[in-house]
Parts: sequence; C-alpha cells; structure tokens
Amino acid sequence: MVRGGAWRGSTLAGGRGGSSAYHTSGTSVQEGLEAALRRGLAEVESVVPGFDPLRFSVEAMDILFRVQSAKAARDLQWVERLLTAEVRQELQEGLDVLKAERRITRLENIVVRCAEIRGAWVESRKAFVTVCLLASLLDYTVEEEGGRLVAGSRENRVKFEEYWSFVWLPAESSWRLNAIRQVV
Repeated sequence: MVRGGAWRGSTLAGGRGGSSAYHTSGTSVQEGLEAALRRGLAEVESVVPGFDPLRFSVEAMDILFRVQSAKAARDLQWVERLLTAEVRQELQEGLDVLKAERRITRLENIVVRCAEIRGAWVESRKAFVTVCLLASLLDYTVEEEGGRLVAGSRENRVKFEEYWSFVWLPAESSWRLNAIRQVV
C-alpha cells in the first residue's frame, strides 16, 4: 500500500511521538494517549471550519470505498481531488505495473468493521487526521484476457488494518488523502 507523505509513526499521540510520562501503567498510557488525541482534535477543530470527528470517520470510509473502486477500475481520475500528488503518483505506479502485465486487481465486497480517528494534529496551519480502518474484502488478481486467477482468492476474504492519514489544505478548503500505512 501507499507509504510516504506526511505519515507519522505515532498515531494516537497526535503524530508527535511518545512521551516518557506514559510508561507507568497500561491505564495511564491509555489515558495519556486519549488526552493527546483530545488535544489534537481540539487543534484541528480550531483551524478547520465545521470539523466533526464523528462525521470525519464516516467520510474516511466513503473515501476508502471510492479509492478502492477507482483502483479496481484502473482509473484514478475521478478520485484525484481526494489525493495528494504523492499518493496519487504511488497508486498510479501500481496501476501502471498491472496494466503493463495485462492484469486486473479485483477488490470486491468491502466490509468496514471499524473506522476510528487515532491521530490528529496541526503543523504550519495544516491539519492532519489519521483514521484506523479495519476491513475485509475479496482481493484477487486476474489476467486481463480470459480472467484466469493469478493471485489471491475469489472466495476467501482478506482482513486488513490500515491507517489513512488526511491533510487539510486551507487554500482549497478540502481534505486530501496524504498517506496509507498498512499494518502487516
């Protein structure tokens, strides 16, 4: 999946890394992470007009479906306004490889089990929000001609956990997908 952009390694701590204050017990660690997320969400709310964390998680799911559909159609044009240039380029490179190999990836029956904000922060007047998406789908690759299965399964669902990071671009008053990190 896509890696890069302004992705941060620490998702719950608002992208700024951990703090030594969070090492005493499991409960205090969780409380510290939740407090950091609340602070980050307050920062985002202060720079993004009308930001609603609950609605944002639903919008992230919608973007997941739209991006996966565009990838399956091998045409990112109708979702490019949802992507940063870096994410679009990386996704396009993957599609170009498939086209050169004359293969099609099928992504079907996507079921999102959870979409939860795990990180939020502001840098240089740009807001960032990271959403954890837990989902499953049928993910397989076929030959362009004849449809012979070359990878994956048409019957066995694949479960995945991904962290999708979005950036608010004030000049455009819009959110764009900035990075995808897949948990292996």
